[in-house]
Amino acid sequence: LPSVSDAVVAFTALRPWLAFNVENPTGRYRLDLGKPCEFSVAEQLKVLDSWEASMLHQKGLPDTSERGMGSRMRNVTYRHAPLDAPSVARWTLPEIDALELDYSSTKRPPKSAPALDAVAFQSVVEAALASQTPARPLLEALRSVSDQMYLTSLQLRRLLGLFVAGPSRIECLVMFFGRVVDPHNDKVFRVACQSPDDLRQLHERLGFVEYFPFLQPEQACWSLNLARPDQRLAAHVLRQLAEKDPANLLDADGNAHAGMPKSWGDALANVATEGLVQVSYAAAPAGRNFALRKDLAEKFGFVTIGADEERQVDWWAPADGAPADVASLAEFLAVQGLEPAAAFSAILGAGDERQSFTFAKLEEWMAETECAKFRTDTQKRLKEVYRFFDQGDAGSVTAQQWEEALGPIYRELRLCAHEFSAAVERQFGADLEAAWRRLDAQGAGQVEAAAWKRVLPHGFGFHGPALPVFRCLDKECKGKISFEEFCEVNRFLLFTHGQ
Repeated sequence: LPSVSDAVVAFTALRPWLAFNVENPTGRYRLDLGKPCEFSVAEQLKVLDSWEASMLHQKGLPDTSERGMGSRMRNVTYRHAPLDAPSVARWTLPEIDALELDYSSTKRPPKSAPALDAVAFQSVVEAALASQTPARPLLEALRSVSDQMYLTSLQLRRLLGLFVAGPSRIECLVMFFGRVVDPHNDKVFRVACQSPDDLRQLHERLGFVEYFPFLQPEQACWSLNLARPDQRLAAHVLRQLAEKDPANLLDADGNAHAGMPKSWGDALANVATEGLVQVSYAAAPAGRNFALRKDLAEKFGFVTIGADEERQVDWWAPADGAPADVASLAEFLAVQGLEPAAAFSAILGAGDERQSFTFAKLEEWMAETECAKFRTDTQKRLKEVYRFFDQGDAGSVTAQQWEEALGPIYRELRLCAHEFSAAVERQFGADLEAAWRRLDAQGAGQVEAAAWKRVLPHGFGFHGPALPVFRCLDKECKGKISFEEFCEVNRFLLFTHGQ
C-alpha cells in the first residue's frame, strides 16, 4: 500500500472479515452486502448455518431455532425490516443493502476441555485493565482469540467486570457463553446480567431454550410469546421441569401455575400457539430433581454436564434473591468473613453436638454478635428469618437447610466483596482515605447508595454489582455509610489475599 492513509482505509474495509471467528461465530452481525468483505462473512455464516442445522437433524437433537426450521440465525433483518423469506437457507444473498442478524451456535466444549489456566487468564485480565482499551476494540480483540479459550463460569464473571456499559457486558457474555466448561455453575455469571432488559436481550440473541437455566432455575423469569416456536418449546420444558422438580410457576402477581396447564409439560403439541406468558420459577432446595435438570440441560442445551451429584455444583443466588432480613443476615456474615457452616456451629454453641438449632438459639446468638442490622423490631424480624429456614415448620433448622438457603446468597456477596476489594487495591493501594475522598467529593462525611452506585464504575473501575457491597458496609441499614463503615473494606482486602 502506497501510504498510511491507504492502509487505514484497507484495514477499515477488511475489519468485519478479520473480526469474524468461524470457530466461535456466536454474536451479532451488521453487514453491508454491497462490500465484498462483509458479503463474504454473510456467505460463511450461511454455509455454517446450513451445516449446523444438518448436523442437529442427523443427530436427532431438538430444534430450538427461532422459527422452528433449524437455523441458528436469529432476529434476521434485511433493509432494516424482518426478512421476507421462509428460511435463510433458501434465501439468495443479494449484493446490496444491510443485513443484520444474531448467530447462536450450538457448538459447546467437549467434556474433557480444560479451562484457561489461572496464570494465563490473569494475564489477559491485567493486560485489558492496563491498556484502558475502549469496549469495542477490546471485544474485537477478545473475539479474535475466543476460540483459543475455554472458561470457567467464575472466569466469565470476571471478564464481564471489565465492561461498564450494559451492551458491552451482554456482548461479552454472548461471545463466551458457548465456551464455558462448567455450565452447571453458570448462575455465577448469570446474576451479573439479570435485569429485565438484560434477560430480554440474552433470550432474543442466544435463544429462549439455549439460555434456559436448566441446572439452577430458581429466581429465573421469562416473558414468552407463544406464537414463536422456540418460546413454545421453552414453555414446554419449563412446565415439564416444574411438574417433576417440583416447583411453583408464578405469574406477575405471585399466583401459582401462571396460566400454564400441566398438559403443556406432557407434550409440545399441547402448548398454546398464541398469547403471552410471564412467569418466574420458585422451588425449595430440598425438592429439586437434579437428575431431571441435568437430562434437560444435555438434551435441549447441547451441553455436557460434568457434575454427577448436587454437591459438585456451586449453588448460587443473586444478592437480592431472598427476603430483605435474610439478605441482611448474609451481609453481616459476609463482612465478618464467617462461613455459613461456621455460623451454624456458633449458633449451636461450643460442645453442642446436635444437628439442628431452635429459634431461641438463633435469638441468643444474634444478641451475642450485637449485629446492628437487627437493632429494631429484633424478635419479629428474626422470627421471619427463622421461618425462611424452617419452611417445613419442624421447630428446628438443620445444617443442610441452613446451608442450602443461606449459602448461595453468601457466596454471591463474598464474590462481590472480592471484586470490589480488588478494584480498591488496584486504584488506591492501601490508602482508604484517598478512596473515601473519591466517594465523598463534597466532604459530607456520609455517602448514600445513589452516589455510591454512580461513582464506583469510573471512580474505582468497579463494574460489578455495587449495591450488595454497599449494604454489607451499611451496618445499620441506614441507607448511607460513613468513613468508619467504609474502612470495613479492610476485611474484604483480607479475603482477597486469602487470609
